[in-house]
Amino acid sequence: MKYEPLTVGQIKEIYAERLVNDFAPEEVKPLSRILTALSDGHYVCYGAIEEGEIVAYAFLVIDGRNAMVDYYAVREDLRGHGKGSCFIRMMTDGLRQQFDCVLFESEDPDDGKNDEDRNVRDRRIRFYLHNGLVETGVRTIVWHVHYRILALPVGRIPSDSEIREIYDGIYRAILPVTLYMEMVRIL
Repeated sequence: MKYEPLTVGQIKEIYAERLVNDFAPEEVKPLSRILTALSDGHYVCYGAIEEGEIVAYAFLVIDGRNAMVDYYAVREDLRGHGKGSCFIRMMTDGLRQQFDCVLFESEDPDDGKNDEDRNVRDRRIRFYLHNGLVETGVRTIVWHVHYRILALPVGRIPSDSEIREIYDGIYRAILPVTLYMEMVRIL
């Protein structure tokens, strides 16, 4: 499996064929916003490529030497086969030179709609922790979705107050002020 940046064509294809199905509708931002952030230097997308196929992808919002994984998914038919774990290891190694801090948002199990939803959210966090991410004490609400913030160990893990500042900067880099004020809460 190879780790490489995705082309605009690949990004559009993943968005249309997978991303809109891999994430809840309230979590999917318009493709135009992603492409604008990409052209403005505030976004980057990577894929795990195996036999010419994209088996996993990660879309990241960037602000200087800090980043946040906006979308991370493994192709549905390959989940549970170690591809996601391998991709996280590749990302950790690949992003270490580029960023000081890489954050992940993961839906908060405490805010799940029912037991099944809470279990899915809890399994996702356990997967991230099993693969080396570090849970922080930072919680957020973005577009009415409650998140726990985790950090990918690409360097030192910042304090929670630093993570709040980094998170704030990342969202301010890609959202108009009025939308940020309305839709982003850092707890």
